[in-house]
Amino acid sequence: MNFLSSLTLQILEKDSISFSDWKNLVNNGKFGTARRATLMLRMQWILHENSHPNKENKMNKKVILLVIGMLASLVLAACSSASSAESNFPTGKFVLPNSDESEEIYFNEDGTFTAFYYGQDVAKGTYSVKGDLYIEESTDQNCGKSPMSFRYTFDGTNLKFELTDESKNDTCENRRQSFDGKTYVLSK
Repeated sequence: MNFLSSLTLQILEKDSISFSDWKNLVNNGKFGTARRATLMLRMQWILHENSHPNKENKMNKKVILLVIGMLASLVLAACSSASSAESNFPTGKFVLPNSDESEEIYFNEDGTFTAFYYGQDVAKGTYSVKGDLYIEESTDQNCGKSPMSFRYTFDGTNLKFELTDESKNDTCENRRQSFDGKTYVLSK
């Protein structure tokens, strides 16, 4: 067992989360959640250990604040990078082949999208990605229910969508047709 594993076990033992709960988070693909839980537990452990000062545990308050600040920045970094690290969903301008670029979707890094038809903005909204699922979280079209999920694959150029069991029953016909076996091509 390495130092980090040993320290994590010590921290988990001192808090309410069990090692098996933490391990379940990791095994279920919740790496970001487990990492944030571990970092938060470390902060709590440091605060706990230093709330009972003795000759051996006495630390300078500035060092404690520095450590807490570093851990907080790690938590923020883990939160902000979790979604991009866990998926390969691309961003940029994608066009439907053989449409003379009349049908386009822009997927932005901030989780927003805009769809165009013959240059006209026809839909805007937000999306998220979980594994191989593209999830349309919201849209300005008020069409069907949100969120709605679709499977995707991306080979570096072609972004292909397939319907899920949920989206096969999507009442928003335009959205369902836009993702039903469609392949969009990354445009330079």
